[in-house]
Amino acid sequence: MQGLKNKISWGLVLFWAGFAQVYWNLTPNITEHNAANIRTSVYLIIKGLTLIGPDLLVLLLGYFLYNRVDKKALVVKIWLNTAVFGCLLSLAIALTDNGINYYPITIFNSMLPILRNSYPLITGVMGGLIIASLFPTQQRMVPQRLIRIIWLLIALPFLTPVNIWGWNDNFLTLFYACLFVLGGNLGHSNNYRWGLVGLGSLVINFLCQGLIPFLSYDGTTINRFTVVTNLFTVLAAYSFAKLLIQQISKPAISYPLSVMVFLSNSSVFAVVYAIAERKPISHSTVATGALALSAISIYLLVAGLWWWLLTTPKVRAINQWISTTTALSFTKQERAALIKRYGPNLLVAAISYAIAAASMLLMNNTWLISAGKYHNIFSYVFTQRELLLLLTTLLLFSATKFIQAISNRYWFSLALIIFINAAFVIANREKIAARNEPVLPVDLSMVKVAGSLFGMVSPILWVGVITGIAILIVAIYWLEKHYPVKLRFKSRQRWGYLLLAPILFGSCVFWNHAGTPINNLLLSIDDKPMFYNQLSGARTNGPLVQFMNNVDVKIMDKPSGYSKARMEQIVKKYQSQAQVVNRYRHNDLKRQTVIFNLNESFSDPSRVPGVNLKNSPISEIKKYNNKIPGER
Repeated sequence: MQGLKNKISWGLVLFWAGFAQVYWNLTPNITEHNAANIRTSVYLIIKGLTLIGPDLLVLLLGYFLYNRVDKKALVVKIWLNTAVFGCLLSLAIALTDNGINYYPITIFNSMLPILRNSYPLITGVMGGLIIASLFPTQQRMVPQRLIRIIWLLIALPFLTPVNIWGWNDNFLTLFYACLFVLGGNLGHSNNYRWGLVGLGSLVINFLCQGLIPFLSYDGTTINRFTVVTNLFTVLAAYSFAKLLIQQISKPAISYPLSVMVFLSNSSVFAVVYAIAERKPISHSTVATGALALSAISIYLLVAGLWWWLLTTPKVRAINQWISTTTALSFTKQERAALIKRYGPNLLVAAISYAIAAASMLLMNNTWLISAGKYHNIFSYVFTQRELLLLLTTLLLFSATKFIQAISNRYWFSLALIIFINAAFVIANREKIAARNEPVLPVDLSMVKVAGSLFGMVSPILWVGVITGIAILIVAIYWLEKHYPVKLRFKSRQRWGYLLLAPILFGSCVFWNHAGTPINNLLLSIDDKPMFYNQLSGARTNGPLVQFMNNVDVKIMDKPSGYSKARMEQIVKKYQSQAQVVNRYRHNDLKRQTVIFNLNESFSDPSRVPGVNLKNSPISEIKKYNNKIPGER
């Protein structure tokens, strides 16, 4: 019975905090009230009540986590849970036809929650744990001097400009970190006294929130007392937390933290917001409230499933490993063992990423790239196309592991991938120089005349290629002899690697099928095939992804009713109409001159590398091009 009561209590707290996070961000119609009237006062009082929820949640987490011995390990676990769960949520949504046009941002928000300040509730908890780790473990309570400073920081904005510390802009994480530390100071005390404090705080809040619409000059300051950082909101939450800790016990910490990931994930919110915009909801005050409650219920259920996965033996073993590695300092032998175990795969991943980045950069001939507007090539590749780089990295990593699973040769496999990609990049640059387009799948048919193509390659380039191959062979021999890496694949691992690469590369036959999960995913990570401009596609996506974009190009859907018989019927119809028209035609088509030039059927042979001509074979055309307007 006590366990059920504890779960219900935590569920209500999460609902309270979740409603404040979701409902007001969905901008229901009630938020449009800013006039000096009772309706605005009621709106502000209701909003102020809900905003107690997030403060209460962080205070309770501070109380139950502040005295944890493994604070450093807990910070790492919280970050991993936020990153993995957040990315999986974003990935699941990306597989659907979601219409989110800023999906890459949501992935980076999940991967880098602290740097991007995208999960203030969670990063506030992490910051509070870091602050708590600065004090001795045996010190059960927070130093009173620090508590007084925090209360002073919270109280000052009530009398000064409301956002004096910038908490309501980009520094809400710091506020929640302070609340977490205050939560560590919660202790059992007189219920009656703290009940009065909480009641008094609510009354003062109601008065401030109810009167501010009538005191605001132009309605722009009506939200002054309706923020989570408001002194009396914090006091009310602190009083409720004082009372609650006597009734509830410590939860499974990963569960509320997973719910908080849901509440802050921008991909999830984008989907809920899109629903709120459609009829019959259309941001209606009551309907939006029902939507928010439904969404939070789903969050709680999915977070429960995620918590169940976290209790499996494998995840528990990872948790134990994190606790051990953060609590102990490694000896030289332990560090060597870790490098030996994880180093080879990390090296493959690093080299795969380096190849992906280098291949994308080498598709450009200048330091600038035009993508809507001109960007520095390095900032564009590493900040705007990072997800495409990671996709290429995954493809190359899987290809390397595929060869390793077959050959059992670590350095040979790595060198082979480097060589293949170097040749692929060189081929792309040569074709770009000749035709202003990258290597495409259709070019594979040119293998039959490879000898002629090789004859067009500069001798200097051949010398460089042969030299590079010789160096690579020597390097493989030396590394295999002096730094051998023994690959011991378990049966499942080997089969996994043997299947992973074919599945990933084979998936490209579905990339251009609109509405399929893989097509939705590629659109979400901002893959831009640009079939109308293949060179731009190679520069923005990288040569490998652009090559795979062109494996299965569906020109158009077959129209309904299309058949040979139908086409012949249409031809006969217009032939008969043409005969009627031609009876009364006064001009003769045979006496007219029609000039037709199909672009793809004509080219300047002097542009082909390795071809030297004494005279231009199209000198007259060039002369006319300089004199008359037109496409050329």
